Amino acid sequence: MSTFIKGDAVILSIWDGTAYEPIGCLTSNSLSVTRNVIETQTKCDPGQVIRAAGTTSSEISFEATYIKTDSGKTDFNALLAFINVASGTTQDWKMSTDQITPVAYYGTAILADLEISAAAGDEFATYSGTLQNSGLISETDPNAWNVNPYLVDAVGYYKFNESSGTMLIDELGYNSGTLNGSPTFLQAGLIGTSINFGNTGSDQYAVLSDSNDLKFTTGSIDLPFSISVWVNSSGSSFDIINKYNIAGDNREWQMYVQSGSVFFKMYSDGLSSNKLNAVGGGVFVTNQWNHIVVTYDGSSTIGGLKLYYNNTIQTNGGETGSYSKLKQTTQDVWIANEVGDVSGYNANLDETVIYKNRELTSSEVNYLYNGGIGINL
Repeated sequence: MSTFIKGDAVILSIWDGTAYEPIGCLTSNSLSVTRNVIETQTKCDPGQVIRAAGTTSSEISFEATYIKTDSGKTDFNALLAFINVASGTTQDWKMSTDQITPVAYYGTAILADLEISAAAGDEFATYSGTLQNSGLISETDPNAWNVNPYLVDAVGYYKFNESSGTMLIDELGYNSGTLNGSPTFLQAGLIGTSINFGNTGSDQYAVLSDSNDLKFTTGSIDLPFSISVWVNSSGSSFDIINKYNIAGDNREWQMYVQSGSVFFKMYSDGLSSNKLNAVGGGVFVTNQWNHIVVTYDGSSTIGGLKLYYNNTIQTNGGETGSYSKLKQTTQDVWIANEVGDVSGYNANLDETVIYKNRELTSSEVNYLYNGGIGINL
């Protein structure tokens, strides 16, 4: 037995028919491989035995903290339900690290020996099990042909089609959020419906809990990312999405509209004096759907940061002070408002996608814009 895969965070996921759904953050894992040997005798020389490699089988033993992706919590009851359903089933699995250059392996296995190993109330639960593989472990995803190319490396996809409740659903199951202040549901959307924030109260916004998916830095270097948002507002100044808090200099990045200009800012080490600024000056048109996209190549240069407004790249902005890298904080992502500056802005949001480790190209932005009518991913 030997350790199979190492990393800062090793995630075990299973294919649900449309995407790989995380089911565990591994605390340990080991691999055992068995290859059968086939022995045959030749007709010409019955005394001679020929040995050849036969089938290969393997088992991966693991321990993990269970991930319940629809709520972002890891609780005992959810784990118990998962084990009751998944135990003994055959699943396509993915095991991946969260590193600057991610490593991923794939296979098909029976989920066996699933057993709860520890639990603590409703906060978290750990379990163990084995993946009894029926074939070779590969670095090639067998379900790659099933994956929407515009959702590859997406860590959040929000359609804003909710009709009630307090959950903002991530269609990918990774980073669902919490709706605050009773925003207005079922408003006319770009595609389907949208949610209005701020029309009936100043405290209306959504929060995505801080996670590694939403950190665009390792702490020492920046990582590529992209954010695509559709927004319709009667006002010319409002927050769109940010990971930003002036308290403790916990500034990472923010997208907003002020006096009709669109801004995206990245803060070096959390300091307002050192930042990259991408600006679309005076371009925002009220009372219509507008597509705003930011892309970044991870280079820590203003040349690597691009802002698109309705499929047109914006050329204003620049570097303020001396930018080096984003600060890695525990600040949550806020949508439609800002920590410490909660206001009623009256904006409708729809079709929002967050990507990590992916810089969208201009042709990909054009595809998402789709002549101004967007695309249902």
